[in-house]
Amino acid sequence: MIRHISIFELKNEWKENGTQKLISLLEEVASCKLIQKSVIGINITRIPKTAGIETPVFGDVIQSIDFRDRYAAAAYPRSIEHQNLLEQSKHMIEHVTAIDFEI
Repeated sequence: MIRHISIFELKNEWKENGTQKLISLLEEVASCKLIQKSVIGINITRIPKTAGIETPVFGDVIQSIDFRDRYAAAAYPRSIEHQNLLEQSKHMIEHVTAIDFEI
């Protein structure tokens, strides 16, 4: 099984009101037949910037997706559901960090 984790950082103008829109788009992606399980979460940690101390970068929304195998994970980016997510969210997203690993 392959787990794919994406951490989304919203553009500043979307941070307050865009979270629910992005979550709705991610929930739509979960209908992709390649996906066995999808979990979506909102960051609850807010770390204040402190002068001279480097803190981790926290995203705004996370999605964890489980695929049956590497073939399903490799096919996912070309799926209609993923392509729709890219098109619908590109104006909202500042940065995405992703990682795939075997479980």
